[in-house]
Amino acid sequence: MPSIEELQAYLRRAIRPLRDVVKVPPFTIYFSSNSAQTYYNYAIPNLPVDGDVKVALDDLRAVFASRARQPRFEFIAEYAPELPAALHANGFYEESRLQLMLCTPASFTPPAARPELHIVTIDQFAPAEAICESMNVNERGFNPDTTPVGLAEADDFRYRLGEGRMFTAYLNDQAAGAGMYTAPLDGLTELVGIATLETFRRQGVASALTAHAANEAFNQGVAAAFLSAADAQAGRVYERVGFQPYATMLAYLG
Repeated sequence: MPSIEELQAYLRRAIRPLRDVVKVPPFTIYFSSNSAQTYYNYAIPNLPVDGDVKVALDDLRAVFASRARQPRFEFIAEYAPELPAALHANGFYEESRLQLMLCTPASFTPPAARPELHIVTIDQFAPAEAICESMNVNERGFNPDTTPVGLAEADDFRYRLGEGRMFTAYLNDQAAGAGMYTAPLDGLTELVGIATLETFRRQGVASALTAHAANEAFNQGVAAAFLSAADAQAGRVYERVGFQPYATMLAYLG
């Protein structure tokens, strides 16, 4: 099983090619060049932070302000257990507390095959139309009113996908859900953005997507896949295919 330090190191390394990186020791900020949404722009501690970090946080706020972004942190609680109190003392508040779950080939439990449900794997060499569809299904799964992604954005995303994979689930030949895993590094990968369109929820799409993505990762040589469950209901879906609670993922806003 990977250590907490290895998981946190993966999160730093995997996001680096997808963002503009600004170092503000002992933190690093990862900015999206395409979106000002808070969850696309955040800082990660470079080491288990303790002590007085007020000056660093003031500097960090200035950098976020220069990009017209709201200061935000994402990190594994067990990696930096003193950081939440320091953030709170400096005006940050907890935005979310998610269950980080882990799956290995030994714990993996694939669901039974269903002829009406199939999943397409998309890599960086796929047609822009396939990438575009997957991105749009994913975005609409979280926000039905989102502005659709165009082919140019999809073509740009393929270069940031790297060795990661995207997935589109089809139920009765209709696009029903999407997700992806980020580029495997040192035997680890993260499953992100597992989303189902509202019309197709509670029909096993999310568990099938999760299982398919995990299996593809294991076939690519990954030793452990992890994800963050949005709530207890989502956690139960992931547990059905072999993901187990492992740590706590925190997000703070300032």
